[in-house]
Amino acid sequence: MENKFSSNAAKKFWTSQEEYPPYGDVIKKRRLHEAKYLTEYVWSNPDCKTMTEFGCGNGATINILQELTNIKEYNCYDISFELLSTINTDG
Repeated sequence: MENKFSSNAAKKFWTSQEEYPPYGDVIKKRRLHEAKYLTEYVWSNPDCKTMTEFGCGNGATINILQELTNIKEYNCYDISFELLSTINTDG
């Protein structure tokens, strides 16, 4: 059985996000909350040297963590319309 990657579902999702409300203060507060939680976790676990983030978006949270922690390796994954448009689905 041959599997082919289809980007149609993700394209549909990202197209629908055009109607999503602008980021504003809600996203800023969420990022601050995430950064606080993650830095406290990393600082309390000195052996934590690797972090993986799914849904990293533009990397804003990782940028904050790079400045505030000693994590050596980041693995960031996201599915965006721009990323999917570069995938060759012809085989």
